[in-house]
Amino acid sequence: MAELQNCATELVLDIYLHLDNIDDALHLARCSKRLNAIFDIHRLRILKCIILHSNIHTYDVMLCHFQDAFQDFSSKHLDDNHDSTPIELRPTSAQFEKCLHASSVSDRQIWDIVARWQGLRSLQHLYIDSVINSKYIESPCVTGSDELQEIEMLDILRLASKKEIGEENGKATITAFSPSETGHFYKALTGYWVATESLKLAQECRYKLQSTENMTFDKIRAIWWHRTDLQESLDILEVFDFVYGFLFQHIDSMALGSFTNWIDEGSLEPYEPLNSQWSFFVKNMWLALNPADVLELLHLTCLWREQTSNHVQPWLREKRKSYLRKHGFPALFWQRVTVHDCGETPDEWYSTPDLEMACQLQLQNIFQDYHSETAVVWAKYRTTLWQTNARGRFGQTLSTRLLEFIASEIYKRA
Repeated sequence: MAELQNCATELVLDIYLHLDNIDDALHLARCSKRLNAIFDIHRLRILKCIILHSNIHTYDVMLCHFQDAFQDFSSKHLDDNHDSTPIELRPTSAQFEKCLHASSVSDRQIWDIVARWQGLRSLQHLYIDSVINSKYIESPCVTGSDELQEIEMLDILRLASKKEIGEENGKATITAFSPSETGHFYKALTGYWVATESLKLAQECRYKLQSTENMTFDKIRAIWWHRTDLQESLDILEVFDFVYGFLFQHIDSMALGSFTNWIDEGSLEPYEPLNSQWSFFVKNMWLALNPADVLELLHLTCLWREQTSNHVQPWLREKRKSYLRKHGFPALFWQRVTVHDCGETPDEWYSTPDLEMACQLQLQNIFQDYHSETAVVWAKYRTTLWQTNARGRFGQTLSTRLLEFIASEIYKRA
């Protein structure tokens, strides 16, 4: 440390600029008054350099721009007259492209990313909490297009704080994350988030040609399906299972018995099973609400349960509907295209099967001579073995064990 303390300011700054983790920069700044002073003077430059060059923040730049564009539109136009917004006030396909190919961030966006990096750490803490992790592993695993089933509600935040369970210990498979795993967990969260945020913006855009809309949604499908490698695809699937397939299920107001308070009265189909309509509603929420929203609603769930002591009242129906409208639900299918130069229209529905497809495509790229066999074996693993072999086990060993299983099964079938 003494040698670093005596280095020229320019050299210390260069060290800061070559870090690939926001936490590393903050930790280095705490080592001495001089290092802190250098960081304080150049903090925006340092943080921007880390964000633009670190693999951890691969999706952050794009996410900032998609989120800003959607929020700018939703704050002005997604209200009770959502379906009557003049077409000329809607975002253009060119704006979507600008977000997709964004390569820099503003000072405000830098602080947004720092806040996201710190705030989403709460989800990581829940994931490695011994009790929560064990409850997660035991919970039903929704695969493919399975319909959701009602489960016993848990007070997640109370369980995590151990207020209701005394000294009970769960059987967690992970007790702590390494700095690398922390980065991968964050990247997986933002990887899913940017997929949903890009979809929400595209659904509000206007298009001169049908072919332009189709190409835009082809790019969205690429975000969902074509990840960097197998490990990233598995990371995103596991994080999605935890945040949306597990945590989201324990938001009281979104449960089967109360979800109708979020939608218009009389909007339910009288001849369709209520469970099916609830399942469809929840899967729509997976697209409308981001990981930070899930955390917010979990906290509100805890407060609403204790309303007699803290005087925090549950939202009324109109406030709930307004909250969802600002998040793009329902996505109304207004006339987005001016000229229909082709007959095809894009598929706008994404869910668990698309995250599973991303994993399958990576596996097929590895086992190139066994495409069909790989698809069958992956489906078998996901539906029968994922819960016991992969769930709650975030990290590099997940892909290693999966590849061993796929190779073994293909060998048996060959």
